[in-house]
Amino acid sequence: MGFDMASQDGIKNVLEGLLAGIHADNEQLFDTVAATPVVKDAVGKVSEGDLDGFYFALLYPLSNMVDGLLERELPLSREAQFLFKHSTFVESHFRRLIEKFEGSACCADKSRTILAKLLRFFNTGAEVSFDYTQKYTYHLPTKVFTTHHEILGFFAALQSLLFGRGEPYVAALGAIYTRMAEAGSATGSTGLSDPSANAGNAALRSAAPAASSPDSNELALTSSVCADDGGKCGAGGYCDICPHRTDVKEPNTGRRPGRALRQSCKPTPQAGVND
Repeated sequence: MGFDMASQDGIKNVLEGLLAGIHADNEQLFDTVAATPVVKDAVGKVSEGDLDGFYFALLYPLSNMVDGLLERELPLSREAQFLFKHSTFVESHFRRLIEKFEGSACCADKSRTILAKLLRFFNTGAEVSFDYTQKYTYHLPTKVFTTHHEILGFFAALQSLLFGRGEPYVAALGAIYTRMAEAGSATGSTGLSDPSANAGNAALRSAAPAASSPDSNELALTSSVCADDGGKCGAGGYCDICPHRTDVKEPNTGRRPGRALRQSCKPTPQAGVND
């Protein structure tokens, strides 16, 4: 991965220290690894105000280690890899909208159910659906994110957002607000659990791209997720995404950091995955 053996040993020591002190609070956890060379180097970069140095000293190798694990265990699904690595980010966005439109009761159960269904789809190809006839349905969304199309489109928009491309996210969010407002008008209610969402709805409609921009159908198929946006969607629903952070190079190798992601709108089933 472009790191010498000493650096690899240092990261190994950091991981062992972190895992050994996993139940400690933040500062106590830091104390368990503070004496390691890798962490000392990272502390020095913080003191120097060196953002890139800190990233390459600590965050970059740790992130690469996680990438390696996921690439080995989930080699056929980039989307599943993304979901595992950024599950808290993805879940928080789903949960916030569920809370806004359906209320706070069981919103975390609903968002976790959505992520589990998404993961199943990425690994097996089974589209997201919910059984509302079962005895307990407290964990199922009832107003927002009730369809495979809306869930997958919002997930694709979150991929874009994480890598600095906010337009698909604004468009997806605006479409959700508009749909909920229209549903509320049809039933004589606002369709919103949070009164502040009325103002947010109008703001998002005005900020959303014009009609000529990709609609939510396209959002579900195109996952352009790079801040530099060097990749353009090609035939077959694939996107080649250029590596982000092209202003600096990786230590020791001179390579540009990051990896070009290749996103597919249709997942390939993973062998050995149960329903």
